Amino acid sequence: INNVRNFDIVDDGIYFETAASRGQFSLCFYRFATGKSELIAKIDKEGHQCLSISPDRRWLLFDALEERGGDLWLVENFR
Repeated sequence: INNVRNFDIVDDGIYFETAASRGQFSLCFYRFATGKSELIAKIDKEGHQCLSISPDRRWLLFDALEERGGDLWLVENFR
């Protein structure tokens, strides 16, 4: 796995982000049982320093770089 920037460990794997292209990052999941990673979503924001998955895995919290200021983004229905 190259260019992993942020991650969150859960009981059966690791959610992590990688740079996809400028202004975008990929959210992936590495499953311990299979030893394989899968793409969960491409997000049209440039991730920075924080990634956290809610305990029920319904919510993703991350910070994003913006030219001016910043926002808190909520990603619904990711799996």
